[in-house]
Amino acid sequence: MKLSAKAVDHPRFVLVATVMVLLLALFAAYLIPVQRTPAISKAVVLVAIPYPDSQPNESENEIARKVEEALTELQSVDFIASTSLRGASITQVIFLDGVDPDDAKREVKDLIDRIRNELPLGREVQPDVRKIDFESAPLMLVTLAGPKGFDERALKQIAEEVEKQISSVDGIANTQLFGGKEREIHVNVNPDLMTQYGLTLRSLRQALSDFNAKVPAGSFDTGKVDRTIRNESKFRGVDDIREAIVSSEGGRVIRVSDVAEVIDSHRRLLNVAQLDGEDCATIIVNKESNINTLGAARAVNALVDDLRQQYPNISFTTSRDTSQEIWIMFRVLGSSALFGAMLVLVILAWSMGLRISILVLLAIPFSSAVGLVFLYFAGIPVSNMVVFSFILALGMVVDGAIIVAENIHRHIERGEDPVTAAKTGIEEVGLPVIAADLTTIAAFLPMLLVPGIMGDFMGVMPKVVSVALFGSILVDHFILPTLAARWYQKREPVHDESAVFAAVTKGESTSLHAEATRVRPNLGLWTRLYAGVLRTALANRLAVIVLAGVALFSATHLFFKLGFEFFPASDRGQFGIKYELPLGYSIEETLAAAKVLTDPLKKWEDRGILQHYVTAVGSSGGLATRIENDPASGPEFGEIMVDLLSPLDRTIHEQEVINDLRREIRPLPGMKYSIKEIEDGPPGGSDVAVRLTGDDLEQLGSLGKLLADRFKNMRGTVDASTDYRDDHPELIIEPKPEVVGLYGLTEAQIAQAIQVAIAGDSQIQLTLDDEDVTLRLQLAPEYQRYPNSLKRLMISAPDGRQASIAELADIRNDVSLFSINRYERDRAVVAKCDVEKPTLPDDIFKVLRDDILPELGFRPAKGNSMVFLGKPTTPAEGVKAEFTGENEERDKNFGYLVRSMILGVVLIFAILVTQFNSFRQSLIVMVTVPLSFIGVTIGMWFLGYPFSLASFIGLVALTGIVVNDAIVMVDFTNQARERGLPLRDAIVEAGINRFRPVLLTTVTTIGGLLPLLLNISGGAEFWQPLTAAIIFGLAFATVLTLIMIPVCYSVSYTLPENIRSFFGLFVRNKQPSRSQVATG
Repeated sequence: MKLSAKAVDHPRFVLVATVMVLLLALFAAYLIPVQRTPAISKAVVLVAIPYPDSQPNESENEIARKVEEALTELQSVDFIASTSLRGASITQVIFLDGVDPDDAKREVKDLIDRIRNELPLGREVQPDVRKIDFESAPLMLVTLAGPKGFDERALKQIAEEVEKQISSVDGIANTQLFGGKEREIHVNVNPDLMTQYGLTLRSLRQALSDFNAKVPAGSFDTGKVDRTIRNESKFRGVDDIREAIVSSEGGRVIRVSDVAEVIDSHRRLLNVAQLDGEDCATIIVNKESNINTLGAARAVNALVDDLRQQYPNISFTTSRDTSQEIWIMFRVLGSSALFGAMLVLVILAWSMGLRISILVLLAIPFSSAVGLVFLYFAGIPVSNMVVFSFILALGMVVDGAIIVAENIHRHIERGEDPVTAAKTGIEEVGLPVIAADLTTIAAFLPMLLVPGIMGDFMGVMPKVVSVALFGSILVDHFILPTLAARWYQKREPVHDESAVFAAVTKGESTSLHAEATRVRPNLGLWTRLYAGVLRTALANRLAVIVLAGVALFSATHLFFKLGFEFFPASDRGQFGIKYELPLGYSIEETLAAAKVLTDPLKKWEDRGILQHYVTAVGSSGGLATRIENDPASGPEFGEIMVDLLSPLDRTIHEQEVINDLRREIRPLPGMKYSIKEIEDGPPGGSDVAVRLTGDDLEQLGSLGKLLADRFKNMRGTVDASTDYRDDHPELIIEPKPEVVGLYGLTEAQIAQAIQVAIAGDSQIQLTLDDEDVTLRLQLAPEYQRYPNSLKRLMISAPDGRQASIAELADIRNDVSLFSINRYERDRAVVAKCDVEKPTLPDDIFKVLRDDILPELGFRPAKGNSMVFLGKPTTPAEGVKAEFTGENEERDKNFGYLVRSMILGVVLIFAILVTQFNSFRQSLIVMVTVPLSFIGVTIGMWFLGYPFSLASFIGLVALTGIVVNDAIVMVDFTNQARERGLPLRDAIVEAGINRFRPVLLTTVTTIGGLLPLLLNISGGAEFWQPLTAAIIFGLAFATVLTLIMIPVCYSVSYTLPENIRSFFGLFVRNKQPSRSQVATG
């Protein structure tokens, strides 16, 4: 370590370089963007095509099938799914990992443009192609509410103005406005009076249009003064409309007011919003991708503060505020980091003194500074995964510093002067420390190869940890030795080294080699106890190896009994309640039904746990941020978004509130609801989902309903449902061709008359009070409720004859499909549910696999345990069932992480072979990897955690961490043998010398993560399985490493000659040199 020695001799250069790095880090910390979660760049393209007044089967045949056919030319597509609704068709194209979202959108748009001429004619049938940006998620909800009696139409106007101002804030992608009422003039026609006067809706429409003529008159040129001419032929108010003349016969004038009521009203409600049960207007603020989320949220909050001054009578409330979530994240993870650092300081100060503790802790700010500089120049925002990575690195970066500082400290205890001790100390452990850091980096870097959403989510971890470890190498090899050389003072050894070594070996060491021993003179009680345990283990090597093998076998057996899940739920203080009424209910009825769900929330409001809840009814699907959500929307569907206090500010867990709601809610007949927590981590879908695909939609729907019913009756399941809805009420009007022809009419004229009567004619636009207002001509609301009113509706034939709808068409009631879903060009139905602990998704899938699906006539597909095929002559004939949802994502990502772990192990082994120049010693070090698995399994079992992807990430990270101590221990054994110590003495000396730093590195790593595992500040449930895997795995691996590594080293060099010859090894009858030890 010549560079380290030069650094010790040039302290000023080291000081200046350190200060420069810290200043650069402060600059980066000030400017670096902040997001709550890492950016996700999955390419997903949405094709939405309106088809007004169409039925789902018409949308499917006329649009969805044609779009799917056109998109077959796409490359690198994972799957294509579509939903055909009343009046629209929506197609989602999910691309494989690695596809650029902008390129994907461009390709899809080009293909859709080719088939525009094949789509139905109509001005509104215009494809909208857009990419789904996972980062364009709601930044917050801004809610406006007026005082009692405030005009909701005025509130809507104010909300629209506010919406424009928010949209202009930097970083805001778009906004959506829900609630409020839009002004509209209604001409509500009485069909009986209209028939009495011999009028039709068509004649009324023409009369209103004639009286609202917008014709410029030009100017009057007199040769002296030019005057413009203005035609006062436009409606100026409701009175003008009432006085408009519809017809005049025999001196009798019939006005609009004679056959209709004209009222200044509001547009038919498509959606309604309430805040805490009071009417309001809600603006959903969506952010752009790759921006400073915290900065954008602050800007919107600042604007809202200004708006409060501008509109003093309006109450502004923000909810689901991402900036507040980010601050909670910093409080949860930051407090854990602070507690961890304090715990590390206490441990080090207690074991080695305050001075050396301060030296070691220098690794934390410097490594973090290097990491921050890297993040800034790499363009990586700070997120929850970045902060956790720093916490994870907190314990690891001090490992090398502990090894170096402890070794320098040991030389000081032996009586060497500080400069010599610093140079010798780093010389002895410099290369092993670098190798240890490289093995840790080698375990993390393969995580960069994990593709897709999971790769985007966890990809920052290997980057941050690797760069932080690089920073720790700089601290260990330059800063720490330089400071130690100036800070320590020379001291006299307390005891003779050889006498101390002879004492701990109980006279087993021969005096011939006593002068070659190097142990610190003042060994503590725990070190002496360890020496005794080590001697016993070396005397009973076979028993130790057998016990380790039994423990590994038992852990493997226990592992498969833990159960598996995707990611653990975390208390973020936010959850949503989605509900629906039977199809056909009005938006007013759906809003009233929300009280069934919100009344039980009042208890938590009284206790100060509930902050706000926002109810959105109607087009609330716009509030969805996950593409796997059921796309159903309409007047029968609603959502309640609940915000609790921060988990740091309450003692009651979010799950307790949810469980209480499930007990207290008494749904109305036919009402369905589900409660879903806001998730941390990447999206995964429902806990359990089965996708049925085939051609017969009725067959698929029947099977889907059966599965949903079975889910409801299974223990531990909640929110069981299916996306198949076949009970949408409808009124069918079927023209009689022979009668229609006799009157000289067409079926299109009948359809248009029905459309005007019910939906209304809104082609006339007025300008009233400097505001654009729509005039809607329609049947009076009381006549729209019953079929008999439609039957009395009159239509005029070209020759003047009139006929009622009852004469021209048959009218009957029926039910129909709400939507038709398709997956990979087949019709699809999904049955799904969530589970409550202790039930796990795998428990439900096992029952499905073993009992339910075989009962329905399914058999497993060959080569794929997730797919089942319907057998002939059974209800499932021609149907394919596939397990999907969270389970599908979990298994796919487990596979990615397994491959990442295997690659990490290979890289670690390669580094070890390079370090030791020995396959044998590299294999000895690798023994620690399976030993860590024992601890991980026991930890998950002891804490009651199922094995999740978070646990697996911890296991992969652990692969590189646990080998660090073994590397240094094997290297010290080699150094002792080089000095001439016998094998047994060399092993004991290395164990004695490394016992203290091994324990300290382990305890500090555990100490850095322990506050997260204990969830001291609350809200850290998402991180608990990950930290538990590292803490228990490292703890067990360390204990076993202190015993197993010396035993394996001893066995590998004392095997009988014939066995060693069988493996191609050679017996050496003399003490090896260092090069011989390395190649042995």
